[in-house]
Amino acid sequence: MWMMPDHVDEHTAGTRGRKTLTEFGTELYASREFYLRGASFEGGPIVRLWREKLHQAIATSHSGLRATGDTGWLEQRDWRAFLEYESELNRVIADRPIVVLCTYPFSACKAGDLFEVIRAHQVALAKRQKEWAVIEAPLTDSDADALDVANRVGSLSQREREVLTGVAGGLPGKQIASNLGISIRTVEVHRARTLRRLGVRTMAEAVRLWTLARR
Repeated sequence: MWMMPDHVDEHTAGTRGRKTLTEFGTELYASREFYLRGASFEGGPIVRLWREKLHQAIATSHSGLRATGDTGWLEQRDWRAFLEYESELNRVIADRPIVVLCTYPFSACKAGDLFEVIRAHQVALAKRQKEWAVIEAPLTDSDADALDVANRVGSLSQREREVLTGVAGGLPGKQIASNLGISIRTVEVHRARTLRRLGVRTMAEAVRLWTLARR
């Protein structure tokens, strides 16, 4: 199943491409119409639909179900409901023959939103400035993990925490620099030090630890 983004439809996908996909059993849907069936998003009907589609796939001699969806249609008002739906979907499809790839537009997400996305998935891939980064599955809430996170975040300087707070709030580097009365170059230095101190490779992972430590 392919839930197509707004800029792609059955016409722009091309006749040949559409035929190839359908020959391999791929069903095409417009993401906005698939997910948003009323004035606001409701996850319950979509979860039930996934169950039905998986049952249909197995009944027609397929080994399971693979799907990819796009969230470009998602508005901030539906963000919480959608993340709750993702968590419920994870529970429903656990140990079942189904793989779902979810696409989130990086430009439309605040850093804090990215943390929530990471927590809702087993693994995440992020692309920024033409580079891909693998973000591991979120930490568990065990005491040992909580202590490790607290220790790492506690190693940050006051300024590094202020910069990380701005990043978590979705502020661009220029705005963070203006708010703190420092140069953009200094902001970048603090970002780099934050990554080293926390032992992570991306700011999305840094925000994840920062948010966990504040829970």
